[in-house]
Amino acid sequence: MKLTSRDRRALLILLLVALAMGCRWAVVSSNPKPVTIAQVAPTGQLLTILAKRREAAGAVAQKQEILRRLRTQLVVEESGLIQAATPAQAQAHLLQILKNVTSQQQPPLEVKRIEFSAPQQVSDAFGEVSVSITIECRIEELLNLIAALTAASEIIATDEISLIGADPKLKTLLARLTVKGLVRRNLISKPVNPPT
Repeated sequence: MKLTSRDRRALLILLLVALAMGCRWAVVSSNPKPVTIAQVAPTGQLLTILAKRREAAGAVAQKQEILRRLRTQLVVEESGLIQAATPAQAQAHLLQILKNVTSQQQPPLEVKRIEFSAPQQVSDAFGEVSVSITIECRIEELLNLIAALTAASEIIATDEISLIGADPKLKTLLARLTVKGLVRRNLISKPVNPPT
């Protein structure tokens, strides 16, 4: 087989490339890679770091304990909220409380008229429902009724009282009481300050 000048030049270039690669491999294998040595901190610094991390872990445990106590306290404080699925159910529950208290008075008071107002939001967390009742009673019976309402386990309060003379001989009044009860905010759909 006869080699042309072009083939000879290609072989010569291939030989030079192989020789250069062989030299490169010999130089790299004779000089090992430098070994990096990790810096080791003094023992005092390591103990300081460890103490700080233990302190941070202790702070987390303390914060978790505080959070647990606050959640327990919140459950106790919110137990007085009127528990209901809808505002109408909350108002019905409030009305039931009013009827129970009026029926337990001596003599029992008769609810003559019932009015419901629209639920309102009072804060970012709470709303309120209200019920107005009209009863005919004497002034001391009205005071006893208001005192009995303050003893209820739910968070309720008398918001408004209107008095009109009913029977001057019996000294009775026609009293209209508006009582409000706190509920969770999620029952109330409208915002505190609607955009204008």
